[in-house]
Amino acid sequence: MIESLVEWISVTKSLVIVPAFFTFLVSTFVLYIFFDIPYVNFPEYAVEHLNVTETEASYLVSAIGLMNMISMLLCGFLADWTYTREHIMVLYGVFIMLAGLCVAIAPFVESYFFLMVLCNGYGFFISANYVLASVITVHILCLYEFQTGYGLLCLVEGLGNLIGPALVGFIHDHIGTYDFIFLAGGSGTMISGFMVLLIEMYLRIRDDSSSGTDEGEKVKADSTQQTFMLSGETSNGSARCDEENRSA
Repeated sequence: MIESLVEWISVTKSLVIVPAFFTFLVSTFVLYIFFDIPYVNFPEYAVEHLNVTETEASYLVSAIGLMNMISMLLCGFLADWTYTREHIMVLYGVFIMLAGLCVAIAPFVESYFFLMVLCNGYGFFISANYVLASVITVHILCLYEFQTGYGLLCLVEGLGNLIGPALVGFIHDHIGTYDFIFLAGGSGTMISGFMVLLIEMYLRIRDDSSSGTDEGEKVKADSTQQTFMLSGETSNGSARCDEENRSA
């Protein structure tokens, strides 16, 4: 048991020090701090400031869920489509930034109809996180490291969800208005999406700088990697799909 724990700590450390993956973890943590604002605070805002009934306010959450369903199908298609699969991180970053924009402009909405439009937009764009987070994890790391990497990602999501609602409630109790919450939540969500765009830029620059690597060495490394993966061995240096991920 102790050996397993030591091995887990070692593998976890080796993933956390990957610059791109660490940035993605931070991005996800920031996103999930503000993730529940539309689900929790939009209905409250509608009842208190737009003078709608609680039943009508509940339709806002239903709209988010409906658009989630539609967008998840679309994101799944785009993740596998030949023309877009190479740009998944750009798609993710743009969608998350647009979701943040839907939250940030909520204080300026003065009708139930337009708040419903924002909820539909948020539900549509935020679904990129549900579908593409696992794809991005594999893209940054590799399939061999996906299990541990995705576990860390889920841990970060849980921490954000644990801290976020309590923090938002604390701020509302002391400020007494939703304006700051929506602006801060929207800005934080947009920053989260922008960080993923930065990861995409970093990976492309890194790949371009290493494009001169001898092709024969790449083929040999890939062959060795496949041999170890098929045999179930976890030898250091062969279990890594891309050692360049470890570079600073």
